[in-house]
Amino acid sequence: MIPPELHKVFLTHLRSSTVNKASHVQYTAQKCFRLRERMLVSSFECREEAQSLSLVLNRQYRLVKKLSKSNGETDSSTEHQQLLKLTREQYERTGYIQTQLSDIASGLALSADNLLFTLLKAQHYQWRDRLYIAILTEKIDSLLENERECLLGRWIHGEGMRRFRAFPGFQELDFAHHRMHVVSQVLFERDLSHFKPEDLRKALQTIEDASQHLLSSLDALDERVGLLYP
Repeated sequence: MIPPELHKVFLTHLRSSTVNKASHVQYTAQKCFRLRERMLVSSFECREEAQSLSLVLNRQYRLVKKLSKSNGETDSSTEHQQLLKLTREQYERTGYIQTQLSDIASGLALSADNLLFTLLKAQHYQWRDRLYIAILTEKIDSLLENERECLLGRWIHGEGMRRFRAFPGFQELDFAHHRMHVVSQVLFERDLSHFKPEDLRKALQTIEDASQHLLSSLDALDERVGLLYP
């Protein structure tokens, strides 16, 4: 058993260390979110460029068909044959570029979403650290006030709801996040000193299980979102 005075020193150090860690994690998360936004912008630009090539492809295709059906003296001219060859090459090359741009756009969008779910998991780890510090210090934190106000909650009821609400895994994630807040709140409904050791161990294990369920739900939704991209 740690003497009270050492216990206090330990808690002070632990809280300070966690606060510093939280600051670094938050900075990294914000940087990653900015990176994700740039990836999405690049993906959008590539997709727009690929779509614009469709008009060029259609015109080139009609020209190739027209030249192929031409008859008379023009058919045997060197200029005609060279123009036909060049047009065909341009048509094939444009089609290849369009395919490449579409693939790049899909890859960027998929990477951006993979990055998103990685960030959401990192933010949950940070939230859980803050939760454990709140339990140890018996100081309720704003992270427990409203499940829609934490970073993951804002995402679930914002972008997540707009983009993924039709996915089976999204409802599971929403439920897992709700349960995480419910089981965490239990430890703040009475003074921690009133818990028996076994009751406290069970409560902490319930929180840990809810956390793992939440992380698994994020991973599952991440895999399903990957199916959106060819």
